Amino acid sequence: MEGSRSSQGRVFGRGIGACEMASCRTVLLSALLLAIGGVSGQEVANVFWSDIDSWVRRPCRQDGVQTPPNGHVFPVSCTSEFDCSTLTFTVVVNHSLARDIVFDSNSNFFEADNAVGCNQPTGGGPVCNTAFAQRCGAQPLGRLTAHEGTDCTAPVCNEDGTCTCTTGTGQCHCFVGARYTVKPKGGYRSLLDSRICYNATMRSGSPQRRCAYVDLQMPPEELEVSATGSEDDFVTSVDAIVGKELELTVFAKDINAHQALSIDIQQAAGNPNPTVELPNQEWTGPTVCVGNNLATATVGSPCREGWWKRALRYTARGIEVNTVYRLYFQASEVFWGQDLLAAPNLPFALTTSQGLRGSGCCAAGTGICTMDNFRCASFPRAVRHSTDNFFSVRVLQLTPSFVPGVLANARLFTKPSFTFQPVAVPNHPGTPADGAMLPTAYVNCRMPPLGVYVRKADAVEQLSIQISFGGEGFADPSEYGLTYTTNRLFYRTTLANSQDPNDFLLYQGVDWTPQPGSEGRTFRICFRAFDSVSESTTCSTVHVARCMYCTLPGESLVSIAQRFQTNWLQVWAANDPDVTLAEADALAASRVSPWSPAGTRRPQTLEAGLLIRLGPTLHTRHEHTVEEIAARYQTTVRSLLQVNPDLPDGPIPMESELCVLPGICSPHDPAAPM
Repeated sequence: MEGSRSSQGRVFGRGIGACEMASCRTVLLSALLLAIGGVSGQEVANVFWSDIDSWVRRPCRQDGVQTPPNGHVFPVSCTSEFDCSTLTFTVVVNHSLARDIVFDSNSNFFEADNAVGCNQPTGGGPVCNTAFAQRCGAQPLGRLTAHEGTDCTAPVCNEDGTCTCTTGTGQCHCFVGARYTVKPKGGYRSLLDSRICYNATMRSGSPQRRCAYVDLQMPPEELEVSATGSEDDFVTSVDAIVGKELELTVFAKDINAHQALSIDIQQAAGNPNPTVELPNQEWTGPTVCVGNNLATATVGSPCREGWWKRALRYTARGIEVNTVYRLYFQASEVFWGQDLLAAPNLPFALTTSQGLRGSGCCAAGTGICTMDNFRCASFPRAVRHSTDNFFSVRVLQLTPSFVPGVLANARLFTKPSFTFQPVAVPNHPGTPADGAMLPTAYVNCRMPPLGVYVRKADAVEQLSIQISFGGEGFADPSEYGLTYTTNRLFYRTTLANSQDPNDFLLYQGVDWTPQPGSEGRTFRICFRAFDSVSESTTCSTVHVARCMYCTLPGESLVSIAQRFQTNWLQVWAANDPDVTLAEADALAASRVSPWSPAGTRRPQTLEAGLLIRLGPTLHTRHEHTVEEIAARYQTTVRSLLQVNPDLPDGPIPMESELCVLPGICSPHDPAAPM
């Protein structure tokens, strides 16, 4: 803050220094006076002297000194925020106008005066060939003199700041100088916090003040990636789903709030690791400050927290499934220019002049920062590479999944929205397992509802379901009366009044009452769930039992016996209650009600939908013809074909199952009265 002087140093005009030696006092600044044709009265009236290098004849001239202009910015190299080079510079004032120089800087951001980390060993002649102990703080150069022309020898600085030639009639001038050394220790976000001010205490009037600033030259502190767009949710890898857009947000943080960053894929040049881009990737825009969403930053309009971000979009394709990409990002400081130093609230302009003589930077432990050809770092593009920590993108193909465990008789909707009226359709309690054998079906009895529920995680388009039947070795149930729901139906998975499609499962069901001719056959029903990039299939099989028949309205034992060319007494005898009891679980799974002779008082009238056994079944141990079996069991070929519609044209293979209605009762009078 202006006026904060927690670390300050005063250099008095009587302070001692290397150039107090007679050889320096008499010659300092003379060369520059000659080079520029003398010092005008207006220049002498200036308090701060910006260039006296060419005034100094050897050995002092080689050490050139130059007072930094007001608003000068020193670029200081740092390996981290708290490990920076030492900065040193020189200030010279007109002693006739100013008594001494007072320095001040903020100790929160700079090492304290005489700090160990800022000290360097004494060496030879950094200033006027005299040993100079470098340390943090101000160190005097003493009184310096310069004269105009050649008719002035041994100029002497007087207490009032005037200059007197020991001999000669020429004119001389008196100056006082100091060298100031600081070591930044970081911690600040605004360039203006790095202020180092040098104040000239005037012989009359208010002090004259100049300030310089320090820009820490180091790569951005952090480089991270988020798959959610939040700087609080960094990850090192992510899965890209085929067909779904993936957005990655790359974050970088810079200690220089006034310095804009540029985030990009690391270029191959100079990169020890392979550099790739995601196929068809697209940056959504430039790098912007997280705090204000601006792509630029200046001293007057900084990015307060130093966080920058840039978003990358990518949609994986099917041909990339199982591919793993390694991405190497980089964050670079944008080009340093005068525009970045715009600060409308300052009474002076910040400058980026580079060749300031008499100043420089050196790392701790490297010896004295010599003043010969001494300059601080230039303003490079400080870059943070992710060469050690790549970001991994794995391409996956998610497929639709069939969902079991859904409640039976669930409410279904024509659209994935609770606002639509539910549809009354029989629905199965969850998808059967792939390859499952469903409960046995019976002719004229409605099969338990069969359907599938399907979802796809992170789906970007609505799924479809396609039903197929048959296949090698299987019959097609659609030829025997099977129907299915033609509209898309949706099952709500939440109790909330949701409009989110992800809260609904897609449903497709079938409804089947096997027709005569289907008995003895095994059917396969397949459901294929798919979108444009993926699919899944599940199949179930169902067997229609032989010699079993569900009654139709108005049927009796007599009419059923006549239909199948047998006797009603034989049908009565085939329905043994003990056999029915043994099959109770299987019959319950099929949701059928068996007919029981024990409970029937009027067999000439039967309820519709009762399961009746027509007769026994035969399992062949050898190959036979239809005629052989008909003759053996006292029945007809026509009767065998009627109750076994799946029999082949040729011989019946061994281990075949047949329904046989032998002529045990009077075959000549199948309709004998009950």
